Amino acid sequence: MTKKIFIIIFFVFGYMSLSAQEYLTGLQVNPLLSPSKNSNVKHERTAGYLHLPFLDDFSYYSKSIFPVDSLWADRYAFINSTYAINPPTVGVATLDAINDTGAIYTYATPTPFIADSLTSLPIRLDSLFGGTPSPITAADSLYLSFYYQPQGVADAPEKNDSLKLSFYSPNKHKWFCVWHSPGLTLDSFRIKYNTYFRRVMIPITDTTFLRKGFKFRFSNYASIASNSLPSWQSNVDEWNIDYVYLNANRNKYDTVVKDISFVDPAPTILKNYTQIPARQFTNSDLKDTLHLKITNLNRVLDNISYKYVVTQENGPYTHIYDGGVIDIYPFIPYGYLNYPLMSTPAVDFTLPSFGSSDSMAFNITHIIGSNGWGENILRNDTINYRQEFNNAYAYDDGTAEAGYGLSVASAKLAYQFTFNQPDTLGGIQMFFNQTLNSPYFKYFYLKVWSSLSPETVVYTSKRLRPEILDSINEFYTYEIDDINLILNGTFYVGWQQETEDNLNVGYDRDIDSKSHLFYNVDGTWAGSSLSGSLMMRPLVGTNWRKYLTGIKETSPPHFAYALFPNPASGNEITLSLPSSFDTEKDRNNITIEMFDYMGRSLMQRPYAEKLDISGLSDGIYYVKLTNKISNETSVNKLVITR
Repeated sequence: MTKKIFIIIFFVFGYMSLSAQEYLTGLQVNPLLSPSKNSNVKHERTAGYLHLPFLDDFSYYSKSIFPVDSLWADRYAFINSTYAINPPTVGVATLDAINDTGAIYTYATPTPFIADSLTSLPIRLDSLFGGTPSPITAADSLYLSFYYQPQGVADAPEKNDSLKLSFYSPNKHKWFCVWHSPGLTLDSFRIKYNTYFRRVMIPITDTTFLRKGFKFRFSNYASIASNSLPSWQSNVDEWNIDYVYLNANRNKYDTVVKDISFVDPAPTILKNYTQIPARQFTNSDLKDTLHLKITNLNRVLDNISYKYVVTQENGPYTHIYDGGVIDIYPFIPYGYLNYPLMSTPAVDFTLPSFGSSDSMAFNITHIIGSNGWGENILRNDTINYRQEFNNAYAYDDGTAEAGYGLSVASAKLAYQFTFNQPDTLGGIQMFFNQTLNSPYFKYFYLKVWSSLSPETVVYTSKRLRPEILDSINEFYTYEIDDINLILNGTFYVGWQQETEDNLNVGYDRDIDSKSHLFYNVDGTWAGSSLSGSLMMRPLVGTNWRKYLTGIKETSPPHFAYALFPNPASGNEITLSLPSSFDTEKDRNNITIEMFDYMGRSLMQRPYAEKLDISGLSDGIYYVKLTNKISNETSVNKLVITR
């Protein structure tokens, strides 16, 4: 299966041999998929037969790395928001050369081998439901459509590699290949099709498929490097799939869908970093504007609204930015929305003083509202970013997509950071990619420089080795043993290695901070030529042990509640608290507040399981629950469509 890491051979970057100075390798192991993290996930899922329509745009990437078991029978595809470039909607399924345990397939070879698959659950293609059941025939114009992209930010499939789509015949008990694409680079793909993602429409007319128990399957053929370069035998040949849609009453010209969506995950609000220590932060570190991609996949324009909401975790601060309303034209032929109040919204707020606190977090939630036709998928209308402030500086987003290394003995690497005020450097965090081989014995020395020109070393550690932790994207912290290492302004953290071996430090390909990365293999410092961010983070102060400084997905409050039905078409909804709130006293500590889409408070009342919404018109609302004891809040978006 996958976890976006890939091989980049040196000639891609203009190098002529394997003696080049810096390079990237693919991951041999994906920690997100290791058996110890997913032992409760079955290899094969079973469920009752599905009915039409079948639709998945994989926009649940923030909640699961696996395909949802309500639609898919296997878990080999990797659900993510970072492998693809300009997908139709935020979130894709990626097929590559890593299996569902997070490792390269044991039977992988330099010649093409079948790798990942994405298989639907059995589907009722014998009957149409939703009214009076009726048999499906070829006249019902049944089509399966999907978007696909080779390579993305990862490794391009070679010509002999491929992506294929197969249909299962229930009466013949056989799979039939109905479509395939040979491997190619994304650049070649764009030249050939004039798009980042190509849409494919497959009619289903053969009666051997129009039966109860029909299934379809995406699969890919991949090929790894030869044994002559074992260190390059890592994840390769990625394909990205999006917006899989199977339904009747379609036609070959049905090249659009009723959906307005975000395209990329939510961005950080910081100007130069993804994370800054709380005691170093000033509001001048905030961006002036954010950059969002919003798309209309329909063939007609729609009127939409946009806003973002900033809320402080465990605190009172709230800010609402209102981008107003605008007509959004179809992506084809107009492209992404180009309306500054929505596509480049201003950061029109300042964060409150942190006071003596050295840890703070804010959630920035972006929301699209559609006032036209009913959309296919509502969840892709909302994206969220958790902005964390504690003791770490970071350029990366917390997920490795490659491994970075230098190929020369005694080579040095320096990563540039800047303190806003004098502070103590207490530690350096590094994320090392796991491998299939024995633990590393590739020793190095951590170094800190106050300047590279002239080169001024202010700290050198004892002899160290890479430490690989058995946890998801977890950084290992090397403590600075000089408690008086006080720095100010610009400084550099990095290493000097003993051998020519690759240290394989995690590399984030989605955020480019190469202008801050420097290496020295011949006595001269040079800027990095590789786009991305090294997963190496300086820690300020000496209290870093009490913090989890990795950038993590938003963790819901312990009383996070469920709201249903949603969308709501009746006059009442249910607000269900978790079982831990099992006494009347616990429930009496919860209050309910409802807001309209403009952020105006509509009601405040004590918690009750049933909430009357008969007086509310169709639209989007927010239902906020507050724990009066802990001051924690939990918010759900409610859509009313009668």
